[in-house]
Amino acid sequence: MFKLGLLEEISALKNKGIINESCQSMQAIGYKEIFKYFNNELSIEEVKELICKNSRNYAKRQITFIKGFNNVNWFNPLTEYDKIIRLCVCIGKTEKICEIIEIYLCW
Repeated sequence: MFKLGLLEEISALKNKGIINESCQSMQAIGYKEIFKYFNNELSIEEVKELICKNSRNYAKRQITFIKGFNNVNWFNPLTEYDKIIRLCVCIGKTEKICEIIEIYLCW
């Protein structure tokens, strides 16, 4: 997220008055935490850690929800990320590969 310009994107939109932290679009993981940096509540490193923590927690909630389905193929992100990448390529979701790898790195 940060390497792709998250901080610069939000800063520019905030400075132009297009967004503020109460906007619905700023409630997504990654965006809502940045405002803690802008409000001098957290350092940028603390924000990065919080984003990773919130991403993990969200993923855990998704797993709990998905466990109710019978036709799910599970992959271990620590040992099978190559299978995940091949699956993304196979189904034409190559734009998701960076997100998958970034989530993997946060773990």
